[in-house]
Amino acid sequence: MEGVFSFFLESTFLGLFLFGEKLLGPRGHWWAAFLVFLGSWLSGFFIVATNAWMQHPVGYRIEDGKIVLESLGALMPQCAGIRRAGAAALDLAYVAAGRMDGFWEFGLSPWDFCAGVLLIREAGGMVSDLRGGEGYMDSGDIACGTPRVHREMLKFLRAPVLKRERIAADKP
Repeated sequence: MEGVFSFFLESTFLGLFLFGEKLLGPRGHWWAAFLVFLGSWLSGFFIVATNAWMQHPVGYRIEDGKIVLESLGALMPQCAGIRRAGAAALDLAYVAAGRMDGFWEFGLSPWDFCAGVLLIREAGGMVSDLRGGEGYMDSGDIACGTPRVHREMLKFLRAPVLKRERIAADKP
């Protein structure tokens, strides 16, 4: 909905900006240009925000119809930014190459991360399940990064992981 509003704001005032200079006068022309900028900025913001959420749909749960941030909420205040390429294998390769400092994910399949695990270990990084053990092949829950980042990630993920396991155990 917000994207549609931004598009119409942008396109309407773009038309006024391009074809209405004589009709609007200098002040109206300036305002049309400003509103084109505002609409473009809003469109870009909503596209980036939506893509960021859709490409990293882990770290939350839905409780009583509301989204509750868990691991994502625990890590966001601790880092400069969270990025997601869209494929776990690519994210793991980025960690191994040093483009990203860490990565975590729930419920992956082994073919999603096996090659990346090898790359990270060969590069000197750490790989574990979200509790710090070696059970990531069975659970599909994985955390990796440089030794320091990995240790810090596990510290901040501990509470959300335990809460997630309690919720899973309580379900019939």
